Amino acid sequence: TSYGGFGLSEENDSGDPTYIHTLAVETPFGWVINGNKKYISNAPLASVLLVAARTKSLDGSDGTGIFIVETDRKGLTVTEPMEKTGITSLQVASVQLQQIEVAHDALLGNTLEGVDQVTFTMNLMKLSVAMQAVGIAQGAFAKGLEHMSVVRKFGNRLIDNQSTQEKMADMKTSIYSAEAFVRMVMTDTQNSIEVAMAKLLTANIALEVTESIIQLTGGYGFMKDSDIERYIRDAKVTSIYGGSSKSQRRMITEPWVNS
Repeated sequence: TSYGGFGLSEENDSGDPTYIHTLAVETPFGWVINGNKKYISNAPLASVLLVAARTKSLDGSDGTGIFIVETDRKGLTVTEPMEKTGITSLQVASVQLQQIEVAHDALLGNTLEGVDQVTFTMNLMKLSVAMQAVGIAQGAFAKGLEHMSVVRKFGNRLIDNQSTQEKMADMKTSIYSAEAFVRMVMTDTQNSIEVAMAKLLTANIALEVTESIIQLTGGYGFMKDSDIERYIRDAKVTSIYGGSSKSQRRMITEPWVNS
């Protein structure tokens, strides 16, 4: 099995591809890349990385490009996998690029319109994370409902409490609404503002649902064998990777600020 990784994020990453610091300088023989990437998913497993970099062409012009770089190239170093509190099956590491030499045809699409390429890729990634957040909320809800349908308190099941029923009804409605919105946005994956809204909404709902379920199930939700505590850790990650919730809010409000 071969794995790939997308080398975009850097230290103090703002989520804006126009602020990339990694630099690729053109030579008569290709490109020389220098920079550091951080929090790169699949980096410890990947045989190839797509590295986003600012470019300096032979004619002196500047641009942005994505470069196909094999991880066994001299000068490329992948750090040990980072320890995470959630999404533990996804290995993440930093990547250091020092004087990496690649041929001209390593430039993805043979174009220096890399900002558009990054935006296209990030939109698809955000929608994937959005659906992951929906799945986390669904999983936590199902696990919580299963527990509340069995465990009794003062002779009644937890789910027999009217207040609990109302909270569960609100959560179920929120989850359905979030999934419907994401599926609608998927019909136009390059509407970056709607994509940002989908990611922000679903991350928030995943956090709200998992926190509510862990409150309703009490001590059971804190036990590792319940799976609920894992859902709440995973939900938190969906508000961070693929573009933080803060950066999604900035993207949504940008048209108002710049109008």
